[in-house]
Amino acid sequence: MRTTKLCVVPVSTGGTLAGIADYVRRHAPAVEIWAVDAIGSAATGGSTAPRPGKLPRFGSGVRSEFLATRPADHTLSLSDADAPLS
Repeated sequence: MRTTKLCVVPVSTGGTLAGIADYVRRHAPAVEIWAVDAIGSAATGGSTAPRPGKLPRFGSGVRSEFLATRPADHTLSLSDADAPLS
């Protein structure tokens, strides 16, 4: 039987990440949660200023209240150029 060790979730506005993290924490607390977001995204602590060359719909320009509780164990930040490859 395979054991899930990690769950990778895109951040966006943070709502999906928060919901998935809540579920995983209750049902599989040993699973690590990885948030994936754009380098410089405001949702994960970057600036709210516009990012030149931004990939549409990747990386938020606003801070997320959903992420105030730090739902992810780790954050992986991708460049706009690398995002489509992942």
